[in-house]
Amino acid sequence: MRRGKASRCFHERYTPDVLQLDASTKRRLPNIITVGRLVLAAMFFGMLRFHEHGTTAAAWWLFAAGWVYGLAAATDWIDGYLARKWDASTTFGRIVDPFCDKILVLGTFVFYASEVFVTDTGENLTGVGPVVVILLLSRELLVTTLRSLSESGGEAMGAKTAGKAKMIFQSTAIPVVLVYVVTRGWLDRGDGLEIAMRVLREIAVWGTVVVTLWSAWAYLPKPESLKREA
Repeated sequence: MRRGKASRCFHERYTPDVLQLDASTKRRLPNIITVGRLVLAAMFFGMLRFHEHGTTAAAWWLFAAGWVYGLAAATDWIDGYLARKWDASTTFGRIVDPFCDKILVLGTFVFYASEVFVTDTGENLTGVGPVVVILLLSRELLVTTLRSLSESGGEAMGAKTAGKAKMIFQSTAIPVVLVYVVTRGWLDRGDGLEIAMRVLREIAVWGTVVVTLWSAWAYLPKPESLKREA
């Protein structure tokens, strides 16, 4: 018991506390990190767009892009953690944070469905087609509209568990697809490992679609509320 108390005292005394900042900085830093995610998203999109498919350099280029995406995804946790820890939630952050999330995720799926990843034989290595993008965009437009209507009526609509699950699935599917695209050039189509990777890619993509559509259901008005309005 004493050892645990001594350890906490040592940590509090000798661990550098980078969080000892003035109130103004504490309010700005989470927002700066959020905007940084938008910059990283732009870098990631550029790396996806200008890689030369089928070359060894392309594989390393996409590998580096994966690290950029990972850093961008990490900032989503960091800015939220700091905002909660410092009680530094701002209107700007509440608006821009989900906006940056959607740009990063939906923008990536748009690139995945584009000709950037289409081979000479017409195969899209990502397994993401226009239908997938339309379904993902439709969900976001629907929820955004419902949230706007709710808040205009004076009722806040916070993030639901289903929405968080959707974000986790989408954020996981993106690197899974990227890993398949990178390794596809080193594997023969029909090879056992290639088939396993392709199945994993399909599960990630269509699992994301299913969870995304399911999450939209949680935001739909309940029949009881519709009857009251009628």
